[in-house]
Amino acid sequence: MAEKVGEDGTEQVTEREMQKQIPPKKFKELLNKLDQAEDDMEELRGGMGGAITAVTEKYHLDKQILGWIRKLRRMSPEKLADKLAHFEYLLDISGLSDRAKSAQRLPLNDDETSAAKEGKGGSTVTKFPAAAAPA
Repeated sequence: MAEKVGEDGTEQVTEREMQKQIPPKKFKELLNKLDQAEDDMEELRGGMGGAITAVTEKYHLDKQILGWIRKLRRMSPEKLADKLAHFEYLLDISGLSDRAKSAQRLPLNDDETSAAKEGKGGSTVTKFPAAAAPA
């Protein structure tokens, strides 16, 4: 720091010297690096989104549940155990487990589907006979 003596004999310093601040050139370099990093992250997020969409369409993956799982995986084992214990307790006392059990769903397991295709029961849906060809 260069010393500057004023007319009254006191040392004069600039505002920038009083407060240690980043030089403008370094600040612009930092902004450019952050902008580039943001662009790189957007590109990666796009790739991740495409991969998630492909799996979602093929395997009917629930994107929101995947997000929950990814968030849980980032937790320490202790925090994960604590969060899961609280979640299970709140799920139980909220009555949501019982509510979910009461949902009426169509059977989607392979045993019932294959039995229906073979005509061995398991389904109330039957095919109409083919129409006779005109004579």
